[in-house]
Amino acid sequence: MLQAAARGAMRGGVLEYTGKMEGIGVRVERVRCEQNLSKTAFARELGIGVEELDAIERGTMPLSRDLTLLLCVVFAVNRLWLESGEGEPFSASAVSPQETVQPEERAREPPIPPPGGADSGLGGLQCALFLAGWSLCL
Repeated sequence: MLQAAARGAMRGGVLEYTGKMEGIGVRVERVRCEQNLSKTAFARELGIGVEELDAIERGTMPLSRDLTLLLCVVFAVNRLWLESGEGEPFSASAVSPQETVQPEERAREPPIPPPGGADSGLGGLQCALFLAGWSLCL
């Protein structure tokens, strides 16, 4: 009963099923399966617990913006497909953080310099991981 409430939206006191979070969860699970990773290994790659990953895959917990970005960068996932199911699941080329974050999202947040400053020589993937909250040991 609680899971059904988490997947729906209240409209005038009536629970209305939206299905949106569930769809994202199914797509996250597809990414994990196509990478041939267990829930434990996939959760570790994303820096989250297995319980959180399980809730995302079941559709009882929304996928955060940071995890969306991380999935797109680390696993070359097409953000449009991840969020809406439209298009191809995986990008043919590497995805930069700038391509995965929409311009209106960038405008709302101040830029974060990469570790070591702009001239540190970090590659796009390393910067994306930094922006997603991962620390890097170089």
